[in-house]
Amino acid sequence: GAIAAWLGESDADIILTQENARASVVNYWTDLKGRTDRALAGYQRLFHADFRTRYLPPPLRISNGMATYARHGLVQSEIWPMPSDGDPYDGLIRRRYGALATYVEGPGGCWVFVNLHTSAFDEGGALRKRQVATLLERAVAAHALGYRVVMGGDFNLRLVATQFPHTTEDEYLGWIHDFDPEGWRVVADGATPSVRTNERAYQPGENYTTVIDGFVVSPGVDVVSVAGVELGFRHSDHQPVRARFKAGEGLPQARCEG
Repeated sequence: GAIAAWLGESDADIILTQENARASVVNYWTDLKGRTDRALAGYQRLFHADFRTRYLPPPLRISNGMATYARHGLVQSEIWPMPSDGDPYDGLIRRRYGALATYVEGPGGCWVFVNLHTSAFDEGGALRKRQVATLLERAVAAHALGYRVVMGGDFNLRLVATQFPHTTEDEYLGWIHDFDPEGWRVVADGATPSVRTNERAYQPGENYTTVIDGFVVSPGVDVVSVAGVELGFRHSDHQPVRARFKAGEGLPQARCEG
């Protein structure tokens, strides 16, 4: 309830959430998706379940994924597929990597907000880097059509260098890898951690923390501000990131195709 309440008070035009889910055994039977939908009742909303069960009825059903909320201007959405190293699940549980791309009419024309959540524990970070590279190819193509592109979410890659104090042992840090978007701009707050390790209950200065949540934006998108929100990791192992963007120069005002 606290997550949904915070989102309901956030006064944002676009909200990107990951690991938003209906009640199931994986989230201790908490209907976060339902609570978030009610808190954001005035928003248009879209959902992509990238981790879900097939055929099973409630309460056995699992539906976990990305939800995007738009206050106004939503035109259409589509799933941008991401590569995988094969589905480790078989039968009733399916994992299908894909980003939720939402086309919104706004200042300066059409904006594409890409809600993403990459793989977390792949060897050497190779899969998640390929996933982001694949999304960037699609984003570059959209930008070439005159769209302003904002990619946001959980990259599972360190977006900025951080040196927050911690006592976490190296055995819990093998998943940490860095990210370079090759020309597009990373928008993240290096002063506020967005994720913590889970080897113990959270204790400031003990758990390793860093920044893997944020945005990558195309040319034609100006950054007004970006700030992580310090909530003491009370409700999740992630913390939200807020940003303000405006239309920059150098792009035609392309319209979204409905």
